[in-house]
Amino acid sequence: MEGRFLKFLVLSFLLSFNLWASPSIPIIQFSDFTPKIRVKLADKLKRFFISGMDLSRKLFLNNESKNFNGLKAIRFNCDGLVKDKFRIEKNVLLAKIESPTGFLNFEKDRFRGSMNVTLGADGKSCELINETHMEDYISSLLSKEMNAAWPLEALKAQAVAARTYAMYKIKSQQVSKETGHDVFYDLESSEKHQVSGGLYDTTDKTDLAARETEGEILVGLDGSVTPIFFHAMCGGTTLRPDQVWSHPVKGYDNVPCPTCAARKNHLWNRKVTISRFAAFLDWAVENGHLDQKISQLKNKKIKVLDNKGPKTYVRIYLDDKIVILKKVLFRKFFGRVEIPSNNFYVVFDGKNFLMNGNGNGHGVGMCQIGAHDLAKKGWDYRKILKHYLPGFEIRKVY
Repeated sequence: MEGRFLKFLVLSFLLSFNLWASPSIPIIQFSDFTPKIRVKLADKLKRFFISGMDLSRKLFLNNESKNFNGLKAIRFNCDGLVKDKFRIEKNVLLAKIESPTGFLNFEKDRFRGSMNVTLGADGKSCELINETHMEDYISSLLSKEMNAAWPLEALKAQAVAARTYAMYKIKSQQVSKETGHDVFYDLESSEKHQVSGGLYDTTDKTDLAARETEGEILVGLDGSVTPIFFHAMCGGTTLRPDQVWSHPVKGYDNVPCPTCAARKNHLWNRKVTISRFAAFLDWAVENGHLDQKISQLKNKKIKVLDNKGPKTYVRIYLDDKIVILKKVLFRKFFGRVEIPSNNFYVVFDGKNFLMNGNGNGHGVGMCQIGAHDLAKKGWDYRKILKHYLPGFEIRKVY
């Protein structure tokens, strides 16, 4: 394959719109055709290439378009795109790549749709964004967020939940609190949003799950659209958003999940030494989660108050001083491997802090293991979704 290096000198191109969204948005009625979604596949790219048949390339800064016959690879060199004297604070759209075949190759995967190349805010790397039809996106996502070999009704429940989250991101125009929608994508392919894949991740079953739920999303009983969450394993009872992130969202409730609770691997236990816990407290102070630095813990009388059940905070007495910590901070500091879920409680045995928990993931919304088990029992996707998300109903929007 032949390639061509492209290196851009960006001068002063700045986008300055800033849009923010409320936790819920009115019901959206799309047209009769499937909407498209823009998914950030990768960032901080230095050098990469996109290949395909009969490619067309448009460079936006100089408004140059060019077509390539046959199989080609268009190469990008994003290392040092901007001179130091120029400061760019927002993303810049650099290039668009398309193929009449509808397929493009990036790294070891193939993607449907087109590719947009944008400049990262650092001016020294690029971001790659795939613009594709919603149902193609959903099919590729199912084998990443779930398992393509799982029962069809579980995959269909996942398809509706993931499509709702994607629709919310598109229409709320808020990728994150930091950026709003001042970027050229709707969401990321990552655990921050949803993990999607490429053409090689789709199967006949994932295509069928997407097709048989095409255009269906979950809406609140008042018709509003809110983010729909899901997780790997609740451990026996799901959590509400306010119990994990301290922000209430209508439609969620604590839902029992007996099949998940019956699994042998839903329980976990971790031990944290006093010195590691002291480092955790120092981190909490440095990041604004605690007001005052805590001195040596070894010289203090430590008492952890009961925090079992659906409690958002852990309260700890250090002598006569009380320290209040959000449970989500434990996962942020110790990591998701050491603290697999938000459904846990903390005790102190006189030498170490012991964390005992259930499940895997944040615990909010649909339990994927539970959905799998219920589908195996003969439940259809509508019944599964109604069980885990009782305050929502399915509505077809395109």
